[in-house]
Amino acid sequence: MSPYESGVNADGSGKIFYTTILTLNQLEHLPQVLSISYGDPEMGLCTGFTGDCNTTFNSNEIYIRRTNIEFMKLSMRGISILAASGDAGANGFGFEENCTNKIFYPEYPGACPYLTSVGATELIDTEYNNSEKLPRACSVIIPHSNRNATLAHCISNGTEVAVDTGYAGFTSGGGFSTYISQPVYQKRAVKKYFKLMKCQPPPSMYNRRNRGFPDVSAIGARGFYVINGTYQIWGGISMSAPLWAGIVSILNSYSLKRTTKTLGFLNPLLYKMAEECPKCFNDITLGDNKCPDATYCTSKCQGFQAARGWDPVTGLGSPNVEQMIKYINRLSKKKKNYL
Repeated sequence: MSPYESGVNADGSGKIFYTTILTLNQLEHLPQVLSISYGDPEMGLCTGFTGDCNTTFNSNEIYIRRTNIEFMKLSMRGISILAASGDAGANGFGFEENCTNKIFYPEYPGACPYLTSVGATELIDTEYNNSEKLPRACSVIIPHSNRNATLAHCISNGTEVAVDTGYAGFTSGGGFSTYISQPVYQKRAVKKYFKLMKCQPPPSMYNRRNRGFPDVSAIGARGFYVINGTYQIWGGISMSAPLWAGIVSILNSYSLKRTTKTLGFLNPLLYKMAEECPKCFNDITLGDNKCPDATYCTSKCQGFQAARGWDPVTGLGSPNVEQMIKYINRLSKKKKNYL
């Protein structure tokens, strides 16, 4: 694990977000990158779905407002925070069977404006690299398998799309916060999205003037990992957010060498990067987040569509790390403020 990366473990229910971030803000020494793979519906933090808020807060909105302040404090200390946008599409974890709900249930803290919200993608039409000089991980055999099935392959090419229920069993959380206003850093990108994409869910289901999420995305299906010597396949946005945390750690190392500073709060930089360096992102234009999961997926399900530029399915897109490193190096040479 990089010295600039760390994971925050919590049980994902209401008051834990506030108490965890509050505790972190009281520490003198903090990791430079935090990754959060937990979330709850904004409207279920204090009532309804989870009912586990601290008694100090008597409404979801007050709880979110207070917790956002703690996230903002961390960001002001130069900490980069990545959070999963959710695994239940635009409908969120508050969805009713067959998508009969009248509103969307955005996920928190994925919709918090003081952290970077991460969605998920997958690869289709893949081509496999069959070179003899590939790492061992490219030809791992499932232990005790009657068929000696290969667990992992190294992909050499494919088309990256928004993660889909048919392949991964879930869609990328995304949409617009119920309570949080739209931050300045993303206003231009969101405006372009609605200008380009005229066909949208009923306006009564969400508030397009509020915080849009995710900000970015990364592969979230068919990930390969080893734990305690056992090979496993892993997926979910709980995979995408840590991937981004690792990438930010790499970018931090370049920034530290040139400026002695970390990147800190990422979002203003990321939206600026997307405008000045389109090649820094793999723009995802295929897919949607209508279905909450593979079980409840009908024609009634509403959601958003991936599009050119930012969209509430995959954000600005997935990272092109090589181009991002070049961009950070160019900025540091010009002695520009990242924000």
